[in-house]
Amino acid sequence: MKYVDFIKAIVFVNSSKYGDKVAAYRKDTNELLFRSVDGEDQIGPVPVSDPNYVFIPRKGDLHLGRDIVMQFVAEFIPNERGYVDFLFRKEGAFSRFKAYVDEKGLLEKWYEFSERQEEKMLRRWCSQNGVKLED
Repeated sequence: MKYVDFIKAIVFVNSSKYGDKVAAYRKDTNELLFRSVDGEDQIGPVPVSDPNYVFIPRKGDLHLGRDIVMQFVAEFIPNERGYVDFLFRKEGAFSRFKAYVDEKGLLEKWYEFSERQEEKMLRRWCSQNGVKLED
C-alpha cells in the first residue's frame, strides 16, 4: 500500500466519533477496506483475531500528540518543559501550545517537526503491525 493511502485511511478513521468509521488493512491482498455508519461498507464481519487484518488506529490510540510535543520541547525549548507540562493539564492544550510556540516564533518549525515525527511514528507502527508500505 502507498503511504499516501495509509494517510487517507488515518484521516478517514479520525474524521468522526470514535467507532463510527473503521479502516482495515488486509495483509494477504495488500488492500484497504473501509466501514462507516454513514454507509461506506467494504468490510464485512471480521474476527478480531483474524491475522490477515490490521485495523487502522486513531491518532489518539497512538499517542502521537503529546509525545511529539515533548520531543519538540526537548529539542527546541528544553527550559520550557515545566510550562508545557502545565499547559497539558487542561483541555485545549494543543491550541494553547500552538499559541505559545507562535509567541516564541517557532510555529512553522513546530509544524515541520510534528509532520516529520508523525510520519516516523506512523511508519514504525506499520512496520510493527505487518503493514507493507511503498513510497
